[in-house]
Amino acid sequence: MHFGSPEYVGLIRKHNPNLPARSFGSTAGADLRPRADSNHRNILDIDDVDTPIYRIVPLDRACRNIQSKTSSLTRTGKWGDPFENFLHRAKAELPSGEPVDLGKLRDQYFGQCWTLNEETDAMWRIYSSNQEGIKLCSTVRKVFDALYTQVDDGRVNCFAGLVRYVPEEQIVALMQHEEIANAMLLNPTGQLQARTLLLKRLEFSHEAEVRFVRRISSHDQLFTEDYPSFAFDMNALIERIVLDPRCDDSGLARQSEALRAAGYEGAIERSRLYQLPAMTIRIRDTPPSFHPSRTIWDLLTTAVSVPLPDEARNDDTDDGQR
Repeated sequence: MHFGSPEYVGLIRKHNPNLPARSFGSTAGADLRPRADSNHRNILDIDDVDTPIYRIVPLDRACRNIQSKTSSLTRTGKWGDPFENFLHRAKAELPSGEPVDLGKLRDQYFGQCWTLNEETDAMWRIYSSNQEGIKLCSTVRKVFDALYTQVDDGRVNCFAGLVRYVPEEQIVALMQHEEIANAMLLNPTGQLQARTLLLKRLEFSHEAEVRFVRRISSHDQLFTEDYPSFAFDMNALIERIVLDPRCDDSGLARQSEALRAAGYEGAIERSRLYQLPAMTIRIRDTPPSFHPSRTIWDLLTTAVSVPLPDEARNDDTDDGQR
């Protein structure tokens, strides 16, 4: 499969269903599409800045954040996937052959990860393995604005964007292209450096991530911390909190009480992911109208229209006979 081929483009679209038809944000400082708020030019590949986003965090951390009215970023060098922050993990050298340490530059980048997925079993099991995780519900605008207003020279040091999922060989090819690698490393707007933190391999596409990225200078006091905090009022920025779908009624009450005691005033609910709706089959006195089993199965799985009895085929063919 070649880069740019129809098959390749189809693969990228399959793993990036939320990616807009054209890139948003700016290139070399020039807006690709105007934003109502000029600060939002640093929100990349997201059309609607009011798009809902979600993040699952431990209950105890959420309570601390509510009380302190803060949230925290993570130094990107602490992210587990070695392909994350791939640009600054690479070796570099000057034209003279003298090696350049990119580690100091890598350590200046911090991020926070959210998802577009409102509800997935995988995210609950990964981030709430003890059923003590809670889901924060906010919007791209609210989180970005809270972070951007606290960053010096945010136009080159603060970004948000949709993560793109690409094959591993594409990441390697980018790094092996000398002109592209230099452009990513030396881009004066800061956008291309940020975009390298918005690339992940195809195997992670189920995460549907939105990331917030901040660069902190080594001269800033916050630089010494791996998890620096920023002001974040949960009551103003979190629209509701959702508890693990597996927690029982006592867990629901206990976790809700802890959140209220910490000072959270918004809506608290339990995820309905595992809540089976009430369903009753009323058995008829007379035999039901005839429907081929295949027709009924298609109705259940594809929501196609079911033909009336006189339109239905008389052959009750199943998959084993096709």
